[in-house]
Amino acid sequence: MKAQLNTSYYKSFSVPSFKGYDARPLKGVIVTLNDGMDSFSVVNDLKKIGDKDGFKVFYAVEKGKLLSDIKKIKNLFEEKIQAALYKWAQDEVILAPNKTVHSDRNSGLANKIAGLTKSKLQLTESSQSRFEGGNLFFVKKDGKEELFIGKNDFLGHTIDDLKQKFGVEKIHVVPQADYHLDLFMRPLKDGKILICDDSMTIKALNKAIKSIQKYIETNNCSKTEKNELLAVKEKLQTLLKEFKKDVKLNHNFSADNQEKFFKSIGYEPIRVPSRIYTTIPNSPCDDLSHSLNYINAIVHEKADGDLVFITGKSALDEECGITKKISEKIGFDFEKMFVDAVSPYIKKENIKFISGDNNYLANLLKKEEGGLHCLCNEIPEEFFI
Repeated sequence: MKAQLNTSYYKSFSVPSFKGYDARPLKGVIVTLNDGMDSFSVVNDLKKIGDKDGFKVFYAVEKGKLLSDIKKIKNLFEEKIQAALYKWAQDEVILAPNKTVHSDRNSGLANKIAGLTKSKLQLTESSQSRFEGGNLFFVKKDGKEELFIGKNDFLGHTIDDLKQKFGVEKIHVVPQADYHLDLFMRPLKDGKILICDDSMTIKALNKAIKSIQKYIETNNCSKTEKNELLAVKEKLQTLLKEFKKDVKLNHNFSADNQEKFFKSIGYEPIRVPSRIYTTIPNSPCDDLSHSLNYINAIVHEKADGDLVFITGKSALDEECGITKKISEKIGFDFEKMFVDAVSPYIKKENIKFISGDNNYLANLLKKEEGGLHCLCNEIPEEFFI
């Protein structure tokens, strides 16, 4: 008898989700968000990157065709036309390696993706069969498709069921280090997986604070300059104190657990400083409210094999008063912290941070617990003949 999925914990949350792929050449990225012109700027920024690096950006509304012309997309926003589609595109649809499209309802987006990829639409049989989408990643290893699924979402299913449903060779049930997989891990390619390491973030903040003090002591700072630096130092100290407290309160699996798990199944975990959060105690795993999460990202493999990593900006540099000039003096800002850790695997110039106007993505992450990845459906190039 199969175990049944306990949905009581999830019913009280409206959390965006993501069904994603490891790093592959992308044919397109589909978005549905329509939160006014601040959100349009996210679509616009993403399209600029796609135009340069080789993938299309499509905008979907309930009725009509997928749009790729940015002028036509902008017109929809300016006319304040209601999209009628849930903005968390990945919450709607799973595009599986066996060219099936899975959705819990017969939505316009599910039909559009099925048509675009010439895939078969399969509606979810029941609410108990529905997956929390952020707990799925399809990964190609040694030429074969494998599935990472969060432990919480594996309840109620069997290995054989999932293999047949999605067309994968292996299933890996991942211990939860956050509410969803895409909030603490990001598969790249060749078996490499980025994982969030909170201890590295703490070390980076400590180093930044010491760097500020050293700069003040070794440079003939004006009173204004010194006061600016001391203000940044104080804000970083407060942030560090609060984050250390939340890391201790967080009962989810740690980076040590994740590293051990991924190594045991033949993958290469890469620990990076990539998130800052407050802890919200829950069961079976703590929910985390992020002020920074760079792991929630779209990754595209270009024709030359280089990876492009696209994620949402955080507002923490701005909130802590870290300007470009101050960053150059102290050798730290939050994006630099992440880029330096990831640059052995992705070229620095290929790591992109987008925000939308008025810190749209940063505010969305903090208030609604979802990032850029959650807003997009990735369409791998292999789905097109």
